[in-house]
Amino acid sequence: MDGVTKTTTNTSVSFSEPNGTDDYIVDAPAGYSVTSSLPASPVMIQGSNLQVNVTFAPSTPSYPLSITFHEEGLDQGTVWCVTVNATECSSDPELVFSGLSPGTYAFDVSPVTGYTAHPVAGTVPLSNRNVAVTIQFSPAGRQHGCG
Repeated sequence: MDGVTKTTTNTSVSFSEPNGTDDYIVDAPAGYSVTSSLPASPVMIQGSNLQVNVTFAPSTPSYPLSITFHEEGLDQGTVWCVTVNATECSSDPELVFSGLSPGTYAFDVSPVTGYTAHPVAGTVPLSNRNVAVTIQFSPAGRQHGCG
């Protein structure tokens, strides 16, 4: 309230506010989401204590998850490949690895004749949402980025 942030490990937190209308935001702890806050923000404070009840519930990530790789810089129709558990190839600008569980996945981009990829490898953490990774291809002999 009024730009003040408070955290607690208890079941309640208190603010002292003057009469008037005030907005509030409740952030849920990791692994949880806010399912209701009553009364809803903003609240009217009128000379007496006001209690806001907040209900939390465990977050439910949507499974299975996916990693989508987008390529930029290749000529249309050029086949490119990425390995995450298995190798997938496409001549489209998008490759999708789906049906994944939460975890960290290593990826490798296969060489494409005449091009340099950036990044060529890495890891992608998946927890509770799908992730997109862009692979930038540059003509071989030309560096990607500044410098």
